[in-house]
Amino acid sequence: MLVCNIQGGTGNSIKIDHLHEGLKLGMEAEVEKFSEGLQRNAVYKKSLSLKKLPKYLCVQFMRFFWKATPNSRDHPNGVKCKIMRPVSFPEVLDVFPFCASDLQERMKVYRDVEDDGILDGGAAAAEEKKEGEAEAGGEEMEVVDDELKAAMAMSMPPVDAGPGLPDDFKGNYELFGVVTHKGREADAGHYIGWVRQEGDQWLVFDDDHVEEVNTEAILNLKGGGDWHMAYLAFYRARGALYYPP
Repeated sequence: MLVCNIQGGTGNSIKIDHLHEGLKLGMEAEVEKFSEGLQRNAVYKKSLSLKKLPKYLCVQFMRFFWKATPNSRDHPNGVKCKIMRPVSFPEVLDVFPFCASDLQERMKVYRDVEDDGILDGGAAAAEEKKEGEAEAGGEEMEVVDDELKAAMAMSMPPVDAGPGLPDDFKGNYELFGVVTHKGREADAGHYIGWVRQEGDQWLVFDDDHVEEVNTEAILNLKGGGDWHMAYLAFYRARGALYYPP
């Protein structure tokens, strides 16, 4: 599970507006421990990265937190709070920036080739591109470079991104489920589920009531008011095999 760290409200220097920003913040931490060199406690910055990737990825939006209220007569020990700040999330999540450098290097080969339209376009598309460059007077070096990139991608060892992932996995995950919370209190409110059926069709499960919605309605679950807002987002790896098909 990845954690989207949300910081909002008065007094916070970091404002999170998008899932990528919250994930980056969630993978960084400060740890205080004793330093032998300084002979005192020091604050160290710790950064995390992904060395292996799963077929399914769950992202938790940290909307609930414990707020210290030492000056409160009714709640001297603190209160549970909910962050209402809107945080948008994508239909396709690219986790490449959060991966370890060795995994990035392997995936980058396939990502670069995809950008050039060699692998995903197929041999016919590659040949058509070469002919177009020749007709347009493109330099021979550009054609050779395209062939070299394709050969490199084909000869690369399998991308060991994680179990069940394709060899040419590029780090993209597709949104297929969301759990939302409606309400302003951490110990109250209402949870419902949103599940992708096919393409742009989604189903909303609100207790015993089921309704159809589209992807636009899902991406509007970013928060910022009293409407349902995403608390858990579920992604699945693009290109992986799933059963039943």
